[in-house]
Amino acid sequence: IDDPIPVSAHSTETFLRYLLALSTELALTPENLVRDFGENSNVARRVVPALYAAITSTENKKADVLFRQWLRQFQEVSGYDPNGSQLNAKELGKLYAVSGKTINLEKLFFCIHTYYAAFIKLLALQVGYYYLMPKMGSGLKGAADDSSEKVCKFLQNMERGGLFAELGIKNFLEGDFFGWYLDIWDDSLFAAFQRLIGDLANYSLVTLDVDPEETRDLLKQLYQNLVPRELRHALGEYYTPDWLAERLLNQLGYEGDPKIRLLDPACGSGTFLVLAIKRVHAWAEEKMLPSAQVLDQILQNIVGFDLNPLAVISSRTNYLLALGDLLQHRNGDINIPVFLADSILTP
Repeated sequence: IDDPIPVSAHSTETFLRYLLALSTELALTPENLVRDFGENSNVARRVVPALYAAITSTENKKADVLFRQWLRQFQEVSGYDPNGSQLNAKELGKLYAVSGKTINLEKLFFCIHTYYAAFIKLLALQVGYYYLMPKMGSGLKGAADDSSEKVCKFLQNMERGGLFAELGIKNFLEGDFFGWYLDIWDDSLFAAFQRLIGDLANYSLVTLDVDPEETRDLLKQLYQNLVPRELRHALGEYYTPDWLAERLLNQLGYEGDPKIRLLDPACGSGTFLVLAIKRVHAWAEEKMLPSAQVLDQILQNIVGFDLNPLAVISSRTNYLLALGDLLQHRNGDINIPVFLADSILTP
């Protein structure tokens, strides 16, 4: 509950924006995202089968090369053993409406990761537009109603990082394995991605301002929900709960001074980074520090590494969410200091 505020043009506009969002759009919360975009959701069961049909039937050499490069890195990141028996391809396929006499587990994983990566990039665009170009809207509503050719061009611009560069974020995308579907674009992929874009466009980012606590580390639940818990653990993936991350920050004596450097060398979806930025927000408010200075110090001093490209995309998006309205005070283009890197095997 906020204190009363004076009636002005700004406060009236804010009130009407909140009211409109309450009546027409969905709240951007982790629970809603898992429900609408996680495993067994209608969107996932539409997009993943379309991707799987495309990758298993195509003869496109570029798509095949990207799949093989991804598989090599996936095996390094997760310790996945193609000859192991810990993963049940048919059970995983059922969650995403992928069926058949035999299911290629590696290609199914590739499609799930591609789906998740596309979703994250689209969500990050929403966040970027909301904070950096609020008068323009998200752009997703218009894209959802476009022709197949225009949707393909929109996604190509996104996958190449052009849309993020227009927002002043230089390194959000640096080339990954997950834009392969655009080289074999067809009507089935168009219908699937049109559904994904349309459903995401129905979400209100007003939640970011109204209830920032609820949207903190927004993607952790969805990231964990990509594959069942037993499969994640079989692949060696475990996630730090917020209470444990808070305890470790307390043990470090980290109070949020933006001049202190903090590195998470295996940042996952960004739990430690998000909680550290939250502490900086509180510190800066108490000390009444200039917002532009605080933003610069956060971007210089709170850093993450991860070996998993999906984790890096998730963490960068959560980092943007954690910066919030500080983004409005940037001086020129920015780089998000979350890097795809192996923190153990250095060059």
